[in-house]
Amino acid sequence: MEPRRLGQILVAEGLISDEQLEQAMGESKARGTTILEAMTSLEIIEETPLANFLAHKFGMETVDLAASKPNPQLRGLIHPETARRLRIVPFMADKKTLKLAVENPGDADDEEIKRGIRIPAGVAMQVFVAPVSQITAALDECYPVKAQGSGARGEITSI
Repeated sequence: MEPRRLGQILVAEGLISDEQLEQAMGESKARGTTILEAMTSLEIIEETPLANFLAHKFGMETVDLAASKPNPQLRGLIHPETARRLRIVPFMADKKTLKLAVENPGDADDEEIKRGIRIPAGVAMQVFVAPVSQITAALDECYPVKAQGSGARGEITSI
């Protein structure tokens, strides 16, 4: 979802003001971050209410990545550049379901996510919303910046 449109939704819902949206848009552009990262770093909106709002808006559940630490063995399912671009982290899997956490479900539709992830046949994908700082921490842990250029991509033979 385009940052301005997301911001306008937050304004319409009364979560932020027009002035705060403009401030966040400027900060996002200046720092090269997402609009949600800018809003939370500027303390325009708190992370947990924002994650709850987005989950509700998109008909999803939230996840606390501090409690459900991402499984490092799953990082090979997503190329580091894709994970960072979509701000998506695989955090749990079993033989039937791969659970992913995103900061903004409006940034990538299911088809875009599916194109960027190698999911074994017969495994369903379930997407959850997590607070911005938790996504950032999980990305830094699972996909360190120095590893992005290496092209390394672990093989997962089974979930």
